[in-house]
Amino acid sequence: MRITSTFFINAHRYSYLVIPLFALANSGVVVTLEVFKGHAPLMMAIIMGLVIGKPVGFLLATSLAVRFGIAVKPDACSWRHLAGAGALAGIGFTMSLFIAGEALPVAADFAAAKIAVFIASILAAVIGMAVLWNAGSPEVKEEADPAAGAPDIRHAEPAASG
Repeated sequence: MRITSTFFINAHRYSYLVIPLFALANSGVVVTLEVFKGHAPLMMAIIMGLVIGKPVGFLLATSLAVRFGIAVKPDACSWRHLAGAGALAGIGFTMSLFIAGEALPVAADFAAAKIAVFIASILAAVIGMAVLWNAGSPEVKEEADPAAGAPDIRHAEPAASG
């Protein structure tokens, strides 16, 4: 049976709207203007930590692990893919809200942190999607391996455009 309805074919796109709204509704976030008063530094710190800190830490740790031979970057993944994964690492509620709940005993501070985590998650998702949008996959070259008698598949970086 073949599904031809465009609703069902494109239903996954609606999850990009529904899931964040569901998370916001279930996290107990009350969005009021009072929450923003006096909490701008706290909110900016949380947003910058998730949107900038996580991707930078992800790429730095990955590059150091590859450089020192602790890990090997798969040929099928480019550094752009890893940068996109690092950006997407900024999406998250569970651990961020847990840490905020433990660190911020004042209800108004915790409410501001919840909103900041939600904003950061949206920004991280948009940035990650933008980085990965046309990343594509590296080209695969197939060469014969005379010793094994079977094709040897090697990954090559995408050709430079321009």
